[in-house]
Amino acid sequence: MSTGISRGQMASIAQGGNLGDWDKGLANFASGGIRVTSAQAQPLAKVLNLRDGDIIQRVNERELKRLA
Repeated sequence: MSTGISRGQMASIAQGGNLGDWDKGLANFASGGIRVTSAQAQPLAKVLNLRDGDIIQRVNERELKRLA
């Protein structure tokens, strides 16, 4: 599933939270990508309609392999 987010939405989330906590509720997924472990703890989860257990594999056509 592909979900978009506007720059304004991203700016609002960044301004309302602590950027040091951007990875809350996320973990590396063994076969590549990032797994949502706690959507409630992840500021972007509501905007992107993410749920616990979802796997994020790409952002802007760039493959994600790990959180770092």
